[in-house]
Parts: sequence; structure tokens; C-alpha cells
Amino acid sequence: MVDGDAICHGSLQRIMKTCFLSLALTLLLGNLQARAVDLVFDFSTNNVPLYDSGGTFSTNLNGMQEDYTIAISPKGKINGSFTAFVDDGTAYLNFTGAISGVVRGSAVVLTPDDFRMSMNLRARFSGTINGTPVKGVETARSLLKPDSSMQYLIGDQHITVCIAGHGCRQSVSSVQVPVSNSSGASGAWLLALSVTNNSNKISGTAVVTLENSREFDFKVRGAFSTAKNISRLVLTGTGEAAGTKLTMELSPDNELISIRGRLLGQRFDWRADL
Repeated sequence: MVDGDAICHGSLQRIMKTCFLSLALTLLLGNLQARAVDLVFDFSTNNVPLYDSGGTFSTNLNGMQEDYTIAISPKGKINGSFTAFVDDGTAYLNFTGAISGVVRGSAVVLTPDDFRMSMNLRARFSGTINGTPVKGVETARSLLKPDSSMQYLIGDQHITVCIAGHGCRQSVSSVQVPVSNSSGASGAWLLALSVTNNSNKISGTAVVTLENSREFDFKVRGAFSTAKNISRLVLTGTGEAAGTKLTMELSPDNELISIRGRLLGQRFDWRADL
């Protein structure tokens, strides 16, 4: 370690030259030094909710017990399974099938007009009707919107049932899906960053945690703009979240200025009131 007091002795010219070089070297090394920062942003109080409508739930429609298992990918695609059982005294039928679909909407101001879940179902069934063995195929499609309580997605399900050798029949029934598999869903989520600033180049990792504890991982790259005094970050999804991207702006004090992107099929573009 160099002693600054020991250096700054001698002629005035030597003192000025030596101390200037020492100060310049100190500043340069300070700027080149990597600085690690851990940040957590809580989106439970502002208007950027994210809802995960995946999960397992059951309904009973006119004596038909229906069980759904739905998973929503970070990109908003729906995959799942469906089973049902009918026993009304004359019909005994077992249904098994698959569910597909997509979630689209805005997470900035979530209202019934901002959010959509398109869901398609295809199932095979077998059993007896009035003692006669039957088998066939059921298809259903629905477009769901949040209700006024923001706790359920509701809509009409357009159903076609085809029984082998007996033709097809169409009907419409209501369907209800929980907005989230968390009780009292509010759409709250956390974004945790662990980044390093090395000569104004920023890199690191980030994790999005939903209120149901589901997590998505991201790789972080960005830079600090000395001209605008802003850090701009790009979060690229990895693992399950591959194919998603978020962008952020931070102040010199690491306060969130803006965030935008799409996750779980829900887009958001939020900016702080400055």
C-alpha cells in the first residue's frame, strides 16, 4: 500500500506531479472496481399485478363432476388435463382429456376488458347410457374474463359431444376458473436482482417470485448511462422462463424508474411518477 503523505514531499513541482498521478490512479482503480448490488422490488403496492391462473380445481355441473389441472407457461401458453364423471342414474360416463389455450392481457390496470383466457378442451369418454355401452369425444372452447371481484375467470363454454353411431350434440354452459391458485389473490410479486457494475457495464441474475411462490429466473445485462444518469437493464428469461424478456430503468440511487415486458401472457409498461 502506498502512503500518500510519504509521497507528497519535496519540491512544489514534484509534489504537484506526484500527487496528481497518485490521485488519477486512485480514481481510475475506483472506477474499474466491480461493485455488487442486491436489489428487491415489491410489486404488491403498485398497479402491476401478475396472476397465475394455473392449478387444480373442480366443478360440478348438472351432476357432472369435472376436475381440471392447468399450467400456464411464462409465455402465457396453457397446458393441462381434464377428467370428469357422470352418474345420474341413467348415464355412467368417464371422461379424460387434454386442455390447451393462451392467456393475453394487460397487467397495468387489470379489469375485465384487459384480460383474456382462451381455453380449449378435447376429451374422450366411455361408459353406458340406459345400460347401452357408448364411447365418444367431447370438445369445448371458452373465452374467460375476470369477474368484478377479480377472484375468478368466468365465461361461456361451447361444448360439442359426439357419441359413436349416434351423432353429435351441441350445448353452452358457464365455466369458472380461479384467477390464481393462491387464496385471496392480489397479483403481488417480487423481483430480486443480484448485479455487478464493472466500469458502468452491469451483469448478473434476477428472480421473479409470484405470490404462490412460483419462481422464474433471468439473466441480467445492461449499462449505466453517464449522459442520462440512468441504468438500463435487460432481463432475459432462462430455464422455464426462456423466451421472455423484461426491461428496466434505475436511478443512480437504484430506485425503479420503469419496467416493461410480458410474463404469463400479461404485458406491463409501468413508469414512476417523477
